Amino acid sequence: MLSTIGEYKSAVSWDTGYIEVERGNRPIYAVVSKRPAVGIYRVLNSLQEVVRGLVGTKLTLRTCDDWTAYVEPEITGAGWLVDYGLRAVVGARCLEGLCVLARRCISRDISYIDHRDYDGQLLSAALGFDLSDF
Repeated sequence: MLSTIGEYKSAVSWDTGYIEVERGNRPIYAVVSKRPAVGIYRVLNSLQEVVRGLVGTKLTLRTCDDWTAYVEPEITGAGWLVDYGLRAVVGARCLEGLCVLARRCISRDISYIDHRDYDGQLLSAALGFDLSDF
């Protein structure tokens, strides 16, 4: 199956679960998924966010300590913080607004994406950002 979103092309082999994303005929992401339907759902959601230009839910950073940050709205869940200031996708585990980060500190320009619906590795590759994950 082939799909095109903006300048990205994705292909999935349902037999093997192999999913590949290309930009300009150059592979930027590949994964073998045990559940190809879930994998392609996450890939297509991620690409749609990148093409749209606004990735995830916009957050306000209240404070940032060494490996933690307090954000508003007070989110709970595991996912990634897309940091536009540092040009990075940072792994985060959040509970009522307190986030433990996979990077020492983050900037004020951040958004949150949930790991169940999006793929942080693909987002970082498509945006050209660094990836810091647990």
